[in-house]
Amino acid sequence: MNESRKVITREEFMAYFRSEEMNEELTVSDRHEIFSGIMLGSSDLTAEVINDVCSRYDSGTTAIDDLDSFLETHYRISEILAWENNLDKPCELIEETQAKEGMYGIYQLAKEYTIDFQQLHKNREWDGEFLDVVDDFMKEKLYPLGVDWMQELFNEIEEAPTLETLKLWSNLTQKQKDEFIDYNLETYSDFSFMSDWQDGVPPTREEIIAQLNALFETINGETNG
Repeated sequence: MNESRKVITREEFMAYFRSEEMNEELTVSDRHEIFSGIMLGSSDLTAEVINDVCSRYDSGTTAIDDLDSFLETHYRISEILAWENNLDKPCELIEETQAKEGMYGIYQLAKEYTIDFQQLHKNREWDGEFLDVVDDFMKEKLYPLGVDWMQELFNEIEEAPTLETLKLWSNLTQKQKDEFIDYNLETYSDFSFMSDWQDGVPPTREEIIAQLNALFETINGETNG
C-alpha cells in the first residue's frame, strides 16, 4: 500500500530549511545526507562554494581552484620567505614570526600569502610578468611602508644615505619608486647628485631612478670594500 506523499513547494521547503523547527528536528545524519546530495552535478561544487561553506563554519580549510597555479605561486613565495629568513637581519615580520612560532609560522605565512595572491589575481592570464608581480606582492607584505615613508626616504637620501636607505629603496616596488619620484619631482634639484642638470632641464623619471641606483651601488661598494 503506497503512502500518499504531500508535495511541498520550493517556498515551503526553504521556509522550513531556514526555520528553528528544522534545526531542532534534523539529526546529524539527516544533515549529512542533505549536504552531500543537494548539488545537481559536479559543476555546482566549485572552489568558491567550498570556500564559502568552510568560511561559514570557520574550519580553516580552503579549496584550491587551480592547483598548478597555486603550487607555482606557493613555490615562489616560499623561496622568497626562505631567502629573507636566512638573512643576517631579516625584516621585522620574519624576525617576530620566527621568534614566536619558529618555522611553522613561516610555513603558515607562505600558505596565507599564496591564498591572498591567488584571490587577488584570480583568472588572470599571465604573459611573462608572473615572477615580477609575485616579487612586488611580497615586498609589500614584508616591507610595509609607514605613512610618511616618502618624506623619510627623501630626507635620508638628501642628508646621508646608508645601507638601511639602500635596503628600503631596493625593497620598493617599481610602482612605489614611481610614486616616490612623482611626489618629490619638484624638489630633486636640492639633491647633490642631481646638481648637474643641463640648462636647468629636469631629468626624466628613468634618469632619476638610474642615478639613485648608481648612488646606492656606490654606497654598497664602499661598505663592502
